[in-house]
Amino acid sequence: MSIKRIVIGFALLSVAGLIGLIYKLYNPMLYNFFPPCPIKHVTGFDCPTCGTQRAAHLLLNGEFKAAFYQNPLIFLFTPYILFWIYLKLIKNPTAKELKLYDKLYGNKALKVVVIIVVIFTIWRNIF
Repeated sequence: MSIKRIVIGFALLSVAGLIGLIYKLYNPMLYNFFPPCPIKHVTGFDCPTCGTQRAAHLLLNGEFKAAFYQNPLIFLFTPYILFWIYLKLIKNPTAKELKLYDKLYGNKALKVVVIIVVIFTIWRNIF
């Protein structure tokens, strides 16, 4: 593993750690510096990410059940998105990394993600 990949991974973890610290220490329901959902504001419907800020705060404070209730997708998509960011930041990926990227983020995978998000969004607005 090259030093460049290690630096990229460390930088990504540092930024995620700082964001995580903010969400751990500050409850989005109590502080106005967290952005509100524009889709919910305009339509009145929950978007796929509604509740993610609250879920992140609860998750980082060990309240897993309450976090899951706010937005269950956080448990699935946070590692998925962080890994995507990591793979995008690599300038000269290896053949193995390219193959993994194609499997996890190619057209077929993207269709599965969209289907999951659409079904989840419909489900959460009905129930």
